[in-house]
Amino acid sequence: MPIWLNGVLANNAVAEFNLNDKGLLLGYGVFDTALVIADKVAYREAHLEKLTKSCAALSLPVASSFLSEMMEKAAKDLPLGVIRITVTGGVGPRGMAFSPEAKPNVIVSASPIAATIFCPEIRLVLTPLRRNESSFTARIKTLNYLDAIMAVTEARQKSFDDALFLNTAGHVACSSTANLFMIRDGYLITPPVSDGILAGIMRANILRFAKFRDIPVEERSIGYEELLEADDIFLTNSLRLISQVTHLGEVALPRRSAALLALLESMVFDEINYSRSQ
Repeated sequence: MPIWLNGVLANNAVAEFNLNDKGLLLGYGVFDTALVIADKVAYREAHLEKLTKSCAALSLPVASSFLSEMMEKAAKDLPLGVIRITVTGGVGPRGMAFSPEAKPNVIVSASPIAATIFCPEIRLVLTPLRRNESSFTARIKTLNYLDAIMAVTEARQKSFDDALFLNTAGHVACSSTANLFMIRDGYLITPPVSDGILAGIMRANILRFAKFRDIPVEERSIGYEELLEADDIFLTNSLRLISQVTHLGEVALPRRSAALLALLESMVFDEINYSRSQ
């Protein structure tokens, strides 16, 4: 797995790194992961824009052109894989406040993946941890992912695949790494960003596809009990794409929207120019 630190390829993933980096000490930094198909980053411009805006939100002075260059370099010779770009806070004076003197570190990795990652069925279980909809970290992919790590670890110990978060108001938010959609009476229903979710790239694509196909959409708060009455539930992210939820806890979902899910999946695969027979 090749890894670059500030544009320089690390030898066997080992490089000199200042241990006073605020990304390491305080979780000050952001990251993005993107799918690569045939040496091309799927939804490249959307990923680049999102990462650039996240850096700006944390006052991390990283040129968009450099991030773009590293995307291209990492994707080269990768038939099917994932690239991750991490931007840390860099080294500055001791303390919590960000220093304008700090120079961010940019870490880029590229890894092959198997096609089995696409569209898995998911068993989802509710976590007692809550998503804080007022938190700055709820809407940006920062390096602080401890809640998600603990929630999904507990879920897997219980033989589930992922954890479902509610927010502090008790509304449905997201899973540990994905946005959530509910299908009910032909409507696609998904929580609004104000309920403490990341505005995911695949989420935006699904909303765009729905508009194109005149599929009715609601962005509104969802109660947990509503999920139990859904015709279908699915998750979206940039790597798994669309994942149908088969169970909520011990409750098996009816899975009544096979045709709609198949349509959305085919639109995604067509747009990223990938055949499932590959």
